Amino acid sequence: MPKKHENQEIIGLLLVNVSLAVFWYIFIPTYGGAEDLFIGFGLGMVALSIYYRSYRQRIWWLLSYLVFVGWEIVLSNAKLTWWILHPKLEFKPGIVAVPLTLDSDFEITVLVTMITLTPGTVSIDLRPDKSGRNVVYIHSFFVEDADAFRHEIKETFERRLSLVTRGGWQSELV
Repeated sequence: MPKKHENQEIIGLLLVNVSLAVFWYIFIPTYGGAEDLFIGFGLGMVALSIYYRSYRQRIWWLLSYLVFVGWEIVLSNAKLTWWILHPKLEFKPGIVAVPLTLDSDFEITVLVTMITLTPGTVSIDLRPDKSGRNVVYIHSFFVEDADAFRHEIKETFERRLSLVTRGGWQSELV
């Protein structure tokens, strides 16, 4: 797992990359639109990847995480719409305690925000358990099996966020 200074270096490189994209957009307008920002970001990413090899992988994980969250929001909206339009179907609401591997305030904030953004779920509470590990309590309309729901949160949202923020994932038994 990367150390704290490595994560700060990645954040610094990301800020430099965004700055390069903005400079490219301002000083070398090729198409005159948002395409120039993407071109500038891509060229900046290539240049910075030469300096810091794992930067490209972390940016890939970040972009894939954002696409994943967007897709999860679309799927949750479709599922919730289906349930609303078919009132004979029964909701299976429940509150599930999910112990977290992530421990920084930033990581936990991003995780519970992404969980709450998906329709049908809301993060209710965050408390440490007896061992001191953080546990988030999530309410969902679609809980058929608490263990499967817990596993889904850990293996999708938490694992992908850990790849972005830490550059890796430590799998653990729940």
